[in-house]
Amino acid sequence: RFNLDKIIHGVFLFKINFKTKGYKTHFYKINKKDYTLNIYKSEKEKRPDKTINLLDEVKKVEYGIKSFNLKKKLLSKEKDENVLRFLQKPWKFISIITNSRSIDLHCDDDQLVNMFYGLKYCFHRNNMSYKINSANYFILNKIKLHLVIKIKVQYKENDIPNIIKKLTNERAIQ
Repeated sequence: RFNLDKIIHGVFLFKINFKTKGYKTHFYKINKKDYTLNIYKSEKEKRPDKTINLLDEVKKVEYGIKSFNLKKKLLSKEKDENVLRFLQKPWKFISIITNSRSIDLHCDDDQLVNMFYGLKYCFHRNNMSYKINSANYFILNKIKLHLVIKIKVQYKENDIPNIIKKLTNERAIQ
C-alpha cells in the first residue's frame, strides 16, 4: 500500500521515446478512484495529457529490457547516445505494455521499487496479479541483471578470473 501511495502522489520518470530519439520527463500519477495512470507534462498541470486505465488497457508490466521498443532501441544501428546511457543499467526499467503500445520508463532505485510494488498491489487488490511478475522474479532478475553487467565489464577488462573469485566468496552465490 505504501508504494501505491507514492505513485498516487506522483513521480517524475523518464519515458523512452518510441518513434523519435531520446527521452522525455513526465509526471506520472495514479488516480486511486478509477485506477488510471495519468501522465502530465509537469506537476502543475491540471489535466493529464494521457490517461491509461490500468485494469482495462494494460496487458502486462515488464521489468528490465523486455519490451519490443527497448529491444529495438538497444539493437538499433542508429545509436541514440542518450538512450544508450540508460540502457547500460537494464535493472532500472519498467515497461507498461498496453493494448496499443508500451510505455518504457527509466526509474531511480526508489522509484522502481515504488512503481513495481505499487502496481503489484493495485493488480493484486483487483485480482489481476497475472498482469505483473512475482516479487521473487523481480528481486532475482534485478540481482541477475546487476551480475551480468558486472561480469560484462570485467570481461571487457579481461579480468574474468578475478570477478569469479570475488563472486564465489559471496554467501548468496555459494
